[in-house]
Amino acid sequence: VLDKSDGQPFGVDISHNNGPSLRVEAVKGGLVQAWNAEHPDVQVVAGDWIVAVNGVSGDSSKILAECSRDQMLQVRVVREAVASLADDPVEDLTVLASLPSLDVILLADLPEEGCGRIKGAQWVTSAMGRLRPVVLETAWPPRSVATPCSGTDLLEAARNTNCSIIEGAEVLLEQVCACILKWTGDDSQRRRAAKVLLE
Repeated sequence: VLDKSDGQPFGVDISHNNGPSLRVEAVKGGLVQAWNAEHPDVQVVAGDWIVAVNGVSGDSSKILAECSRDQMLQVRVVREAVASLADDPVEDLTVLASLPSLDVILLADLPEEGCGRIKGAQWVTSAMGRLRPVVLETAWPPRSVATPCSGTDLLEAARNTNCSIIEGAEVLLEQVCACILKWTGDDSQRRRAAKVLLE
């Protein structure tokens, strides 16, 4: 929380690409530098992303307008990620082309024809190749899902771009083991649960 009610400068140089957040280019004194001095373990640094101010999120111009007001500012900052994508459904995947980083792609119950009908879907495989996220499949039983451009299986495309992959069976095994541990207090059944899943 920053108190800008007396007109002090915010204290950062920022940039944006008309996307959902503001990128911190440099800290230049003002309220942010004072915050950094008081909070050395959670400093705002160049490369961080301002994703919300006073509850305003999802639109860089609205976030910027909120930052310029002389009032109390509750600022949400994330390091090297655009977290607002996880907050709201994305209807146009062209946003993937401008992301500076991407931690996880979650494949949840896509149709077998893939995501080709979603606007900008051709950016999925190039984003995987450029940003190398963890690809997490949650569908069970596993099924082949085609990529928009080549028709290649989406998980195979992720393997070809050297992404780390967590397949649906692994997710299911972890869920089963967590439930067994919670219900019985016994963590020794992992091998048995894995065998049952493979059958």
